[in-house]
Amino acid sequence: MANKVMILILGIVVFTFVKNEVYTKNFTHILVKGKIYDVTTKKPIGVEIEFRDSQGKKIKCQSNSLSGEYQQVLNSNTQYTVILNNSDILRREFKFKTLDTNDYAEQIEDWGVVVPKPGAVLFKGQIYDSGNDNFSAQGIDKLEELQMLLRFNRELHVEFVVNSLNSVSKDGRVNNLEALINRWTRENPRITIRQSKSKSDNDLLVVITKVKNFISD
Repeated sequence: MANKVMILILGIVVFTFVKNEVYTKNFTHILVKGKIYDVTTKKPIGVEIEFRDSQGKKIKCQSNSLSGEYQQVLNSNTQYTVILNNSDILRREFKFKTLDTNDYAEQIEDWGVVVPKPGAVLFKGQIYDSGNDNFSAQGIDKLEELQMLLRFNRELHVEFVVNSLNSVSKDGRVNNLEALINRWTRENPRITIRQSKSKSDNDLLVVITKVKNFISD
């Protein structure tokens, strides 16, 4: 009988410990804060910010229209879809992951948005692996983000300028990009592609060429 009681007590202790560990893990919080700014002027801007987790739960906040500052408490070690939007900017959607920590922490994240006008730069950076013409993992993520931006802003026309200076094979990089964008059936008619041979470290430059009006909802 005594052994059964001891086993029962031990089971309760183990259950309580595991439950507390799960509770602690689920409720470790990160204070994510930073600034939202216009990528062209670098000035702060007020936007609506939405965080969506993998279960579809939405958390909303806003950045200050004067300072661009925002802050939001989120779960640690969690990937969110972030949506930045207002009536004056191009809707931006991208993936974001909070820090993995068991203690309260702060995470600084500044994000840029684009006020649509001809000549505005949507992206300038690297999308290819070093030493070959294939897209890097980060490049694929960025191209997917650009595709979503074009999908939600259907009157936006852009030019993709590919820096082929570091292309391993002739036209390899631009051919890979064209093959990808040809599969973007909704967005493809509004995209032009050309090559350049710049000494810049940037693989790709994406510039707005025309905008009539845009849909931000």
